[in-house]
Amino acid sequence: MITAIYLSHNRLDFVKHSFLPFMRECKSSLVKQAIIYDDNSTDGTSDFLMSHYYNLPLKFRYIREEFNSSWKQINSTYPIAEKYILKVDNDIVIPKDYVKYLFDVMEKDNSIGFAGLRTGNACYIGDSSLVGVRNIGGVGLFRTEEIRRLGGIREPLVKEEKRFFGFTDLQTRSNLKKVWVDGMAKDLSKVLKDKQMDYLNENWTR
Repeated sequence: MITAIYLSHNRLDFVKHSFLPFMRECKSSLVKQAIIYDDNSTDGTSDFLMSHYYNLPLKFRYIREEFNSSWKQINSTYPIAEKYILKVDNDIVIPKDYVKYLFDVMEKDNSIGFAGLRTGNACYIGDSSLVGVRNIGGVGLFRTEEIRRLGGIREPLVKEEKRFFGFTDLQTRSNLKKVWVDGMAKDLSKVLKDKQMDYLNENWTR
């Protein structure tokens, strides 16, 4: 039913906290295949991912390649994907049982094409001024059939467009509904508080 993908490029501090929850969610029988995309990391992330990959079930695949953007990884995935694609960025600690939660939402309403996480907790390192409930673009469930119908994601004409929910192009061209599903997420900013300003300076905020 679901092809899960984990998108990673460096940020080993994030990966150490986000990868294990991703693997936990992929143990669900709903997840038929899981692809770990490593965009040629150079900070030890590749070694960390590989050390865990060797002990994973056969439904997991590890791909280390230079993509330079998540939209290319999605375009590599949808031709072989199951009914849904679960996308998880490496700065996201996905809530427990959230995969089933998103799946149930999508199964009950065929008019929904994209479902993302809405939470009052920060599950990525971001702007500390962001308070209250907000939408988190780093995790989402997408209807594969709709991605195929649209022919995948078109290459952004402006570099910054790559940062919007990962897939602004899909959302703007699709007529299916886009929803944000409430969920509880671990606050990664508390785990890595000392790293927050570094990533703010590197424009990792959304």
